[in-house]
Amino acid sequence: MNIRETINKRIMKPLQHFRNPAKNRLYDNYITRYPWITQRPQKQFGRLQTYYNALKNPYVNACLNVYEMESLNCGFTINNPSTDKVDYNHVNYLTNLFNHPMGINDSSTWALLNHNIWYSWKGTGDCFIEATNDDNNIINGLQYIPTELVWRNFENDCWALRNTEITYEPDELIHIYKPAPQARDSLWGVSVIDTIADELRLQLLGADYNAKGFESHVGLDPRGIIKFGEHISIDEFNNEIERIGTSALTNPEGILALKGGEYQKTGTNNKDMQFLELMNYTRNVIITAFQLQPHKLGIIESGNLGGGTGEAQDTNFKKVLKGNCRVIEDSFNKVLGHNGFEEIFQYGELDIEDKLQRAQIENIRLQNGSLTVNEVRSEYGEEPVEWGDTPNNTQSNVMPVMNSLDKQVMKSLKEGGLIR
Repeated sequence: MNIRETINKRIMKPLQHFRNPAKNRLYDNYITRYPWITQRPQKQFGRLQTYYNALKNPYVNACLNVYEMESLNCGFTINNPSTDKVDYNHVNYLTNLFNHPMGINDSSTWALLNHNIWYSWKGTGDCFIEATNDDNNIINGLQYIPTELVWRNFENDCWALRNTEITYEPDELIHIYKPAPQARDSLWGVSVIDTIADELRLQLLGADYNAKGFESHVGLDPRGIIKFGEHISIDEFNNEIERIGTSALTNPEGILALKGGEYQKTGTNNKDMQFLELMNYTRNVIITAFQLQPHKLGIIESGNLGGGTGEAQDTNFKKVLKGNCRVIEDSFNKVLGHNGFEEIFQYGELDIEDKLQRAQIENIRLQNGSLTVNEVRSEYGEEPVEWGDTPNNTQSNVMPVMNSLDKQVMKSLKEGGLIR
């Protein structure tokens, strides 16, 4: 036995076994000695309610809807990447589990679960799903739990339902999140809304200000101005106001009367507020925070917003979506692995290809003989045909024949004296 075989037999094979590095971590020793360093706060109801209110923002809701719909259109697959052999019993069971998270007779579906995942994760920063088990301790259900019902039990170091004694083992609760980099918040996820809180508040205040302005006419220009000399007496001034009518005093849109003064337009009217620019600014910040392209939200605008070709934007979004889907997949697959399944859950690939353009290119290549029929069929997963391996050289075969015919015609015309 050579050295390499000895290493593979004595060292490499044990690497395939279950690893448990936690008991040897220096970090654990540190946490045990100084637990107060990483005592993490809970997510309070007030903070969660702020997230839920932010979901009502049309741009925030539209961004989350894009993730939900695009991921739903991708579908999902159940497969075992470590072998070519398919355990159809396992695949069918897990496929049914995700399609009907709480059983055939329950109203829950994959579409509803997928909706809750994206809105809860991206909205509140955390998504919790209870993995229920049957009598044989095999996962048989996936129950979404709203974030405001979950609490961290620091005494037992586990998740629990608020105001109850109900606690979860690690395999019983799927937690989808992206943790904060600091130790104190590492158990709770970070919401995208936290990064755009100021912009959302600015948009809300701007909308509220303008709404009040339109309701009360505050800040709108008056319809007319009468200027009186500064030497006019108060009695004369009041008599003139009374003669004009009480509307000058009660209607903000009425006549403005000034005694010894000059009227200048202030900067607090609706136009100077530039409300549209404010809305566009906050919209752009929201879209950027969610890493989406404007056309995904139905925004058609030239200039620097969403620059680049549509194909480039679609390619970039595909990468972003795939990375976000990986976070969800890993959370599910960790629990599936603990339940003894080698199969994994995966979202499908987002199809951004222009089918018409692809067909046109394939047709051109088939005509010029640079592509065979069987090569095209293989790209679509179709079986080859007997005659499909021969290139279509119609063009190259026809041209020599046409050249030969042209020479014969020219020769005949010359012999007939029709041309020189």
